[in-house]
Amino acid sequence: MNWRLYWNQIVSIIWKELLATFKDPKTRIILLLPVIIQGFLFGYAATYNLNKVPYVLIDESHTQTAAALESTINSSGVFELYQSANSPDIIAPLIDSNKVIMAVIIPQDFEENLKHKQPTSITVIVNGTNTMTSGLATAYMGQIISQFNQTWLSVEHKGITIESRTWYNENQQSSWTFLTGLVILISMTQVIMLGGLSVAREREQGTFDQLLVTPVSSMQILIAKSIPPMIIGLFQSTVLLLIAMFWFKVPFRGNIFLVYAVLFTFISSSIGLGLSISAIAKNMQQVLVYVFVFLFPLALLSGLITPVHNMPKILQYLTYGNPMRFSVDAMRRIYLEGAGLTDIWFNFIPMIILIIISMSIAGWLFRNRVG
Repeated sequence: MNWRLYWNQIVSIIWKELLATFKDPKTRIILLLPVIIQGFLFGYAATYNLNKVPYVLIDESHTQTAAALESTINSSGVFELYQSANSPDIIAPLIDSNKVIMAVIIPQDFEENLKHKQPTSITVIVNGTNTMTSGLATAYMGQIISQFNQTWLSVEHKGITIESRTWYNENQQSSWTFLTGLVILISMTQVIMLGGLSVAREREQGTFDQLLVTPVSSMQILIAKSIPPMIIGLFQSTVLLLIAMFWFKVPFRGNIFLVYAVLFTFISSSIGLGLSISAIAKNMQQVLVYVFVFLFPLALLSGLITPVHNMPKILQYLTYGNPMRFSVDAMRRIYLEGAGLTDIWFNFIPMIILIIISMSIAGWLFRNRVG
């Protein structure tokens, strides 16, 4: 076999693929603009941190202590007073209309009980339709009440006290977690899409039959069509990393070469899936359907949205066939923790196995369905 001719033919197909992708101005915009928009969108909007949550206060006490508690709640930055009232009858209409998320009721004997060191309670009513928001709001309110006890009432806590510290994400900003995982999600979306559309686009344009009659094998076509999605995926990942580092100021603590090793391995496993779809689909519409059928389960089972250990056992086993699970974990640990290869090497093994499996399936499909 003339290896020089073999690889020259592959390079020619790669060049043709890149020209076909970038010659259209609309395609160039689609490859870059959505990545930037999604980076900023997730960075600002995809957060579990609460800010200025509207609440209604029912003050039945009308005392200085109750006013001090109200001031403590309002100065926290987490809650924002929507309305203060004397009767609990107003709570239901405000919560039902989504004008407030929480209601705080201070009882009439609030200050009196505190002065006499009697047990007292504050009623907190929260809208539970969004369990994440309601749970966080309740937890924040509990912390504020504890702070009020210490600051305003000088309550001495005896025995065990808890001093809480958070490593790697000191302010517990959920946007840091989302942005580091978003690099993986966006690159997978684009790579599978580009890999899937590569053959379908040529079929619709009528140029794929011309490619088949050229003196190249189906394996050469497979290799050549793998490289452009890899280049584009790495470029888009770089854009997202720069947005996370320099715009959102997410501190990068790891090794940049290890980051790209993870990205290269992960994108390679994703390309196999995209090319398998391209070999099965007969047109671009079918490709889009297949991509979204695969993409949503992969994203849900990746640990990006919910932790893997919180899933049922059967779903945890299914995640072992998902390259996103291992790449998201590796990316977060490298980026936020500064983990080295000795800390995340085990994430490479499943991804390499998935590369072998996905590329083998794609190669078989190309030989039997395409070639």
